[in-house]
Amino acid sequence: MQRTRSLGCFIGLDLGQRRDYTAAAAVSVTETMLGREPVRHAPIVERQFRVVNLARFDIGTPYTDLPDMLRGLIGAASIHGDITLAVDATGPGAPVVEIIRDACLRAHVLPATITGGDGEGSSKSGVYTVPRKTLLTKLRVAMERRAIKVSPRLNLCAELQAEIRTLQYESAAHARHHDDLVFAVALALWGAGIRGAGLRGKA
Repeated sequence: MQRTRSLGCFIGLDLGQRRDYTAAAAVSVTETMLGREPVRHAPIVERQFRVVNLARFDIGTPYTDLPDMLRGLIGAASIHGDITLAVDATGPGAPVVEIIRDACLRAHVLPATITGGDGEGSSKSGVYTVPRKTLLTKLRVAMERRAIKVSPRLNLCAELQAEIRTLQYESAAHARHHDDLVFAVALALWGAGIRGAGLRGKA
């Protein structure tokens, strides 16, 4: 018998700099248990991701304004239950993580430094390292499996779809198109992968 339950909401925050937007994506994640493996009896699960809110903040928005904007994002999406906030901690992102933590948002903060390398890792301070290509690959695989749902009525849906069509694996420094919404969604999916195993055991 299939059982579906919520793993909560995962928010990805991609930080823009001088010429880029800062963007956030709220993604609701559910997990369905399809059965168990015949030999190890490990659970066979399938995850579905539903984008419930998107936000793009004006270029030049002070990072100190982000906590209030994130509160608005959470409220607009009527998000309840467990919330994880995966924050781009690359470059100026490190102090932003502290600003968000000091704001005591109703969310578990998960900092991620995005690199151009190949390996993933984490530091003693709890900051993860994740390659840009890995983020985009996870997003692309989820799309190929039709595991992501985005309502066409959602604000910025058209902009997100346009960014998805121009997904590139080149370095961010050479990207010719805005990719802030794509990376916000990708960070949310990455956050679900990092915390999902721990949440699976919770009632």
